[in-house]
Amino acid sequence: MLAVALIAAALLAQPAYDHFKLWRALQLTEASAQALRANDLDLAREKAQVALQLWPFDPRVLRQAAIINGLSDPRHAIFLWLGAWKLSRDPADLREVVLSALASNELAFAAEEFTTLQTLDPKNPLTWLVQARLDLALYEWPEALAAAQRVLDSGQAPDDAHFVYAQATQLSPDPEIRAKGLDHLRLLSTRSDLLGLRALRVLANYSGNNPFQIEDLARLLEQHPLAQREDKLLALSLRGRLPGANDTALEDAARGLFPANDPDSLVTLGHWLMSQGKYSEVLELIDTQTAFQRKDLFLIRLDAMAVLKQWAAIKEILQRPDPPIEEEIRLLFEARTLTELGEGLRADLAWDRVRLAVANDPKKLRDVAAYAAKLNLDDVARAAYKDLITDLDQRRGAFEQWVALERREQKTEALHDVLVNMAQYYPSDPVVRNDVLYTGFLLNPPTDAQLEAARQQVEQYPTLLSYRITLALGYLRAQQPAAALHVFEGLPINWSQDNVSWRAIFGAVLRANGLEADARELRKIIPNDELLPEELELLNQSGPVARSSPSSAPSAPPPPPSSPAPAPASPQN
Repeated sequence: MLAVALIAAALLAQPAYDHFKLWRALQLTEASAQALRANDLDLAREKAQVALQLWPFDPRVLRQAAIINGLSDPRHAIFLWLGAWKLSRDPADLREVVLSALASNELAFAAEEFTTLQTLDPKNPLTWLVQARLDLALYEWPEALAAAQRVLDSGQAPDDAHFVYAQATQLSPDPEIRAKGLDHLRLLSTRSDLLGLRALRVLANYSGNNPFQIEDLARLLEQHPLAQREDKLLALSLRGRLPGANDTALEDAARGLFPANDPDSLVTLGHWLMSQGKYSEVLELIDTQTAFQRKDLFLIRLDAMAVLKQWAAIKEILQRPDPPIEEEIRLLFEARTLTELGEGLRADLAWDRVRLAVANDPKKLRDVAAYAAKLNLDDVARAAYKDLITDLDQRRGAFEQWVALERREQKTEALHDVLVNMAQYYPSDPVVRNDVLYTGFLLNPPTDAQLEAARQQVEQYPTLLSYRITLALGYLRAQQPAAALHVFEGLPINWSQDNVSWRAIFGAVLRANGLEADARELRKIIPNDELLPEELELLNQSGPVARSSPSSAPSAPPPPPSSPAPAPASPQN
């Protein structure tokens, strides 16, 4: 009887425990949202990740995780928004699925999901705006322009609709239509509200402004009632583009925007001068005495000194008592400085002190990793990431930053190893699984099992271009170029907007199939310095590769049944 009673009590306790987990997950979700509003992305990511692990069955939890993940890599956000949509059946979540797919250049997947959205919510101006964004991504500018105009005419247009409309006009070959879009923004820019200020900011970055327009934009920015100090600095940057601009007068004007001896003002002005490449002026603005007042001023001065390679002076400052930075950050700068000065033994000892200082504090270790990556101290950053992934709260962010570092350093084998490690912690993450296959195919020809795994991914999500790129690479490395080319049939692909690596793989597929003219055209928009070495090697291989016999080649997946655009370039091109 006692055993039965205990089992019954356990069963009754389970719903209460689930309610507690949901309550705690929602608390963490709100904490994540608050941290994001306070611009603390690391804390926001940490809270959202823990909430997701605790209770991934509530759309509110999934939405916040999607928002956070979308900031670093929208590919990860797609499936989180998809999960929220499946739970809520709210068209707003489906809109975010489409927008995340667009941000990831997954145009066919976005088009497929938009078809469902259009069926469910056809009369909503926000649906029309998503259609305009999709048409823009497909370079179907007349359709994009018509959809955006429809939103504007509805009387319920969000502010974004004006900028989508203007963007659509700029794709037109008709100069009158392009001018009409710019005129629309210029008309908006005369407004005294936030929409007018946004229009001014967009126009300020338009490269086709003549000197009269630049002068007018600068004046409107300076006089706008909602203009922030950053807007007035933007106006000064515009004036700096004018013929005969007086740099000294502009710098004096920039200084005049800030109260004397106000630390917050010095921080903003210091960042602006750094962005303008005026590092000596930064040192004049923030002298050593001022820098010792607070951490952000101290770091701005150190950054400027580092750019100017004033390592001996940096060493002297770091040795002064009580610098306004954490000890581990001081040690990190000291180690970098000793390395630059060629003091190898002392630098090694400094690196050891850095590691000891943060050994038992994951948040300090995270800060060290961030600074090490910023200072291009890759080995230090790698060691920090390796330690961080043992901490549940820091793991996801550490892996993402580690992947970004290896990608930036173009070390494919190291990148693959990190992804394999990441997949052990996140075995159900489809993005990580695909990245493991992709980098593995770059390094070695696929096994039959790996190629089958790539085919299954495409069968599950036939409109996700990233999965088809991986499968095409697998076929290419397996000496099956015809199957690789067939992978792309029926997909709407705008190669000028897509991931550079994807362009390289498609270019290699074209060359392997003897389509040299098409490959040469695509090659014009593939910058070598953004490719991994193996991607570049594949792209530069000349001529068709030997094809497997038809009987031994596995069948490629069929093209999606309702593709909204024709296949890639044909041999006749």
